[in-house]
Amino acid sequence: MAKLELVYCCCTAITIQELSEFWNSVEISPKKLTIDPDQMQAIIIYIVARLNYPQIMSEVLICEMFLPPAVRKSSRFIYIEMIQAACSYLLS
Repeated sequence: MAKLELVYCCCTAITIQELSEFWNSVEISPKKLTIDPDQMQAIIIYIVARLNYPQIMSEVLICEMFLPPAVRKSSRFIYIEMIQAACSYLLS
C-alpha cells in the first residue's frame, strides 16, 4: 500500500507541482495546463525512459500481486497500470 501511495503522490501532486514550476516563467492560460490521461501517460513514459531504476517492472509486479482486488479497482491503481504500460511500451 505504501508503494501505491508513493506512486499516486508522484503522479498527481508532485507532477503537477513540477509542471507548474516549469511553466511558471511563461504566461500561459491555466486551462492549457490541465493534464488529461493521454498526456499523463506520455509523461510517465518519458519519466520511466529516463529513470535509472532497472527493477521498476519488478516493483510494479509486486504491487499487482500483493494488493487486494478491491484496491486494484481503485483510481489510485491506474497509475501503477500506466507505469506497467510504459515499461511494456519501452521494452517493445
